[in-house]
Amino acid sequence: MITIHAAVIHELKKSHHTRGPESVEVISRNGLHQHDPLLKQFVDRIDLDARTALRASSKCSIFTKDDTFGQVASNYFASNETYELDINNYLDLSIELVKALSVQMSKTSAATGGHIPILWYSRDDTEYLLIGLVNPSSGFTIDLNGVIVGNTNIDKEALRFSLRIELANLAQHHSFVTDPDANIQEADLLPYARWTKKSNDIAHYFQEYLPIDELLNNGELTRLYINLFDEYLKHIIPDDSPHEHKRVRFAIKQEVYRKMEERRGAEQPVRVEEDIVPIFNAMRESYPSVFESYEEITPYHQFCEDNDYENYDSIFNPQKASLDEVLNVSISIGDNLTIRGSKEGLAATTRVVVCFDADENQSYKLISDMTPDQYNKLKEKIPEIDTQLEDFTDDDIDTP
Repeated sequence: MITIHAAVIHELKKSHHTRGPESVEVISRNGLHQHDPLLKQFVDRIDLDARTALRASSKCSIFTKDDTFGQVASNYFASNETYELDINNYLDLSIELVKALSVQMSKTSAATGGHIPILWYSRDDTEYLLIGLVNPSSGFTIDLNGVIVGNTNIDKEALRFSLRIELANLAQHHSFVTDPDANIQEADLLPYARWTKKSNDIAHYFQEYLPIDELLNNGELTRLYINLFDEYLKHIIPDDSPHEHKRVRFAIKQEVYRKMEERRGAEQPVRVEEDIVPIFNAMRESYPSVFESYEEITPYHQFCEDNDYENYDSIFNPQKASLDEVLNVSISIGDNLTIRGSKEGLAATTRVVVCFDADENQSYKLISDMTPDQYNKLKEKIPEIDTQLEDFTDDDIDTP
């Protein structure tokens, strides 16, 4: 059974393609939402979404980062000297929470804002604080005082995404971090932040609002973004373009993949807007001979919006397996041989064989698998190449 302790629905207004401190307007309410059947229906709907969500639970990575839920909660606990929420200052707490969210939202140009319900309620004996973003085009309607109006749309399409906090576990984590005398072991800490979503991703600014301890999208979105970047570049340089233009398209893709690999190697996430979009924006300057005939290049954000892609500037940790499929490498062996191909393809078709002569001197042979057709083409082009019959056992293969 759900008991609603307090609720308020603020609003953040923001237009596409805007970012910075002045890009988000905070519309805060002067009072809490009255307890009525519509509010009860709304909380029941959101709670059901949270309980059936397939998103992994999380914790705050830090409680001192500016303009985050963690910092606002920590300040509240410290100033009130308690981990209990109080209805008498709940409105002030909710305003601080929505202001912090507005700062995170202002850092991305793709966000559009919406109604922000901040709900304090209990299910059975567990207390929750839920912060959500309602889709402004879903038909969910509130009046000028932030009150849900009659005949509004309260269904599974109304909520874009939400963050539900289990307050007791949040308090335990905060006590563990801030009180050296607390008798709490790190192994006893339980995750308390649960996410719901209505699209392919939880927007990265919403994750950084917590701030999250481990990104939700570890590897999950790598293939999606590889495909999206490919579609965008094919829109800019179609398949019927001259061959030299398609070579440039390939080079730009490889530059994108190398940036992703660089972030993966450094164990850092890819932030699409900061890491990838600048590569697209620099295409004309990087390849003037190709793009000098282009009157206009469709910006990445516009292409995504025109094709109804959501959260196209997310944050994710690149997955090695997906990246290896598309990232090409070029390796020179001596002065006469260069090997090119995807990392995955080369790993699957190429082996290094360790050989020893009678004096135990060690040497290496590079073996590349070939089909009969590939072999015939090689012999046709280089008939002088030597062909030998050798039997390599598994023990001969160098396997790091």
